[in-house]
Amino acid sequence: MKKNLILILLFLLVIPLYVGCKTNEENYDVASISEESIELEIGRIYTINVNTEVMDSLTFTLENDKLASIEIENNALKIEANDTGITKLNVIYKEKIIDSVTLSIIEEVIFLPIPTGKILLKGVDKEASVKIILTKEGLDLNSATWEIDNSDVVSIEYQGGIAHFHSLARGKATVTVRVGDYENSFEIYVTNIRGDID
Repeated sequence: MKKNLILILLFLLVIPLYVGCKTNEENYDVASISEESIELEIGRIYTINVNTEVMDSLTFTLENDKLASIEIENNALKIEANDTGITKLNVIYKEKIIDSVTLSIIEEVIFLPIPTGKILLKGVDKEASVKIILTKEGLDLNSATWEIDNSDVVSIEYQGGIAHFHSLARGKATVTVRVGDYENSFEIYVTNIRGDID
């Protein structure tokens, strides 16, 4: 009987201490990133949203910061991929890692063999062609779609990975090519006969 009474007293003393400790525990469930892993292409900037109300209290680190760089903008991260490899993006709150995302950085999937990223057509009624190269297996080059944002400046005809452009008027047009979930873009400038862009 005495033993049972001692156990009851101990139980009554331990429960309030346990509850007090639990209520004083820090809540670290303040932020998360919905994706567990993200594939990035070299040379591109990606936006990753962070689910949080305490963005100012968070720190973001990369385990290998040579592969990418981070910039915070509102409740999002702008990540620029610089080199191929795998790294982890860690979300830190009060010096504790509360979430992490694996970043797999790959070569540019849709490679455009245009060194400057733009085509210059000197005058109206000029032509240029672009043939894309895919660097990732499992994609169908014939499923490539091309889109031009200013058809008054340049017309486009394409089949699969090859597109032909014909200049119609002075100005600038942006061309975007997509294959699956991947895309790339470049600009076409149609100038006067001397090649002035303005």
